[in-house]
Amino acid sequence: MSRFRQPVTLDALDLKIVEALKRDARISNIRLAEQIGLSPAPCLRRVKELERTGVIVGYEARLDRTLLGLSVMAFSEIQLKSTAAQAMDDFEKAAATIPEVARCYITSGGWDYMLEIYTESLAAFEQLSNRHLTQLPGVKRVRSRFALRELAQGR
Repeated sequence: MSRFRQPVTLDALDLKIVEALKRDARISNIRLAEQIGLSPAPCLRRVKELERTGVIVGYEARLDRTLLGLSVMAFSEIQLKSTAAQAMDDFEKAAATIPEVARCYITSGGWDYMLEIYTESLAAFEQLSNRHLTQLPGVKRVRSRFALRELAQGR
């Protein structure tokens, strides 16, 4: 799949569907159709089209990570020694193998990546940082910040 796809034009009903599914991805098609003012068949066709065009790329569960014992949320910024394509590819492949890394973003502004990381404690994060993050291929520097509280889950 290309990273540079053309934006899809959505009408008001498509936007209502997207908003409703963001609130509750488990909503039944019948309930969704009622909410947006369509009958079930055209509603389902629209959802399938949103999936086909890649607007909807999947459905996921939102987890209470503290109940899973993951009370520390960290954002680690990574600066590489080189931003050559091979160096970045090596880093990305290695970062993807670390279970505590929930998401990895390419960034601008002097740091090359930002990792969203969840661990059970600060001690566990320190161990992860020292044994894994700083040892990833091509890493020059690591800077981490910690979330004190999550206020909202966005789009």
